[in-house]
Order: sequence, then C-alpha cells, then structure tokens
Amino acid sequence: MINGKKAILVVDHDMRMLNLIESILLGNDFIVKTAVDASDGLIYMNRDVEMVIVNRHIYAVNGMSFASVVKSQYPRVPVVGISTFDREPCYKIPTEFDKIIGRSFVPKTFLKEVNELINKSSFSHV
Repeated sequence: MINGKKAILVVDHDMRMLNLIESILLGNDFIVKTAVDASDGLIYMNRDVEMVIVNRHIYAVNGMSFASVVKSQYPRVPVVGISTFDREPCYKIPTEFDKIIGRSFVPKTFLKEVNELINKSSFSHV
C-alpha cells in the first residue's frame, strides 16, 4: 500500500494492453507500476505491491517464469495472468497464477475480478 492506496504491478510488452489496464486501474484509485518485460518487473516488485498482473507471453522471460519468481519471493501476492485466449485451453490454472483473464475482457468485469482477488488475499510481507 502506498499513501493509503493499493499498488498493482502490470507487466506486458503490448503497450496498448499495458495502457488499457493502467487506465482502468488508475481510474479506480489504485497505484499502478508498469513494466514492459520481466526484468523491469522484478525491479519494481517490492513489499508495497499487492497484486501483479502479467501477460503470460511476455518476451525474454515468459509470464509463467516471472510469476513463479514473484510467488517464491512474495507468496501472498496474487498474480493474475493475461492470456491471448479468452478461455484457457487447459482445465487447470497453472500454479504460478491465482487467476487467468483473457485479453478481450470487459473492463467492469476485469475490475471486479481484480478487487475480489486483492481483497481476499491476506496481504502481509515481512
């Protein structure tokens, strides 16, 4: 939490998607940190970040590997994967992610899912 607002890190190489997610979150009273790749994302990751939203298919280090590193260092921080598929082709969400959301989401539904996840997480870093 920063200045009483919940902080979310968004990592995506697609600038249109990054800007869309940032705009939705900023318009709903979140602090938003953005990164275009996993290495920048790890630089911004700290104890103030309460949720991570990452494109599953970011360049260099993929989203699943990035999510795995975040989960190992910050196990209570929920990680949402943004997928090119509206529905995952598998029946099980990979353990690196708390939720998978398709790229063609409806902003209101996206925001509802983000709020539900961030509020239900028992966030506390030591």
